[in-house]
Formats: sequence, C-alpha cells, structure tokens
Amino acid sequence: MVVSAIRRFASDCTEFHNDSTSITLSGDYAAANGDPQRGQATLKVGHGHNKDHRPDLKQLLWILTVSADGAVPVHYRVVDGKTEDSQTHPAAWDILHRLAGTASFLWLLRHRCGCREGNVGWIAHNRGGILADSVRTKRRSHFS
Repeated sequence: MVVSAIRRFASDCTEFHNDSTSITLSGDYAAANGDPQRGQATLKVGHGHNKDHRPDLKQLLWILTVSADGAVPVHYRVVDGKTEDSQTHPAAWDILHRLAGTASFLWLLRHRCGCREGNVGWIAHNRGGILADSVRTKRRSHFS
C-alpha cells in the first residue's frame, strides 16, 4: 500500500527523516508480555529508557519515518518498551530501501544514539547516505 501511495502521489524518496518517541503508560498491562494473543505476538510493555524521565512508568517505543517533501508518513512501528532507539535503525533502513527501490536516499538521524558506529556502518555497507545531527555529535557522510 505504501509503495502504491509513493508512486501515485510521486512522493520524494531521496530523503527520509526518522525519529522515535516513548509512549508512557500507567497501569499493569500484564497481558502485554510478548505472548501470542489471537494468533499475534503482543508487544512487551516495560520499564526502559524513558524520554519523559519517568522510570516508574512502563512504556512502548514508537518509530516514525516521513518523506522530506511534506513529512508524508512512509513507515512506522511500535516496539517493546525496553528497546533502545539505536537498535531500530538498521531494520527501518532496510524497509525504506525496499520501499524506495534504491539505497541512494539520505537518512537523517536526529539523535546521538542513531549515530553509533554500527548504524552508520550498516548504512555505509549498504551504500546509503546518512546525515546525523545531534547536540554533541555532527557527522555528515554520504556513501555512494
């Protein structure tokens, strides 16, 4: 469906912006433990690296990637609450590589954790371009 929408509306797939945020939850959520329910695995709600600085609350991690031409959503996922942001980039990049049909798009990372050597190396190995920008780290690399 996303590929059809990209083609139909001629979305610009030369640059993607990727970001994540924690969804903070109150309550027990005992059934959200990764076990299957109605044939589908549930997410694990848990204490993690909460961006609201509320270690007392459980969370999930929401990841959204948009195109640069008008912030059109092209990919999202929700992952277990203990998932660190930096672990999500290679899988998201692979999906966008398939959606765009090329590795020649620019991947914009807005947080220091995305700039980790493993993520930059993954994108470089797959011949992608990356622009990483954070308060403490500014890197610009383009691999082609």
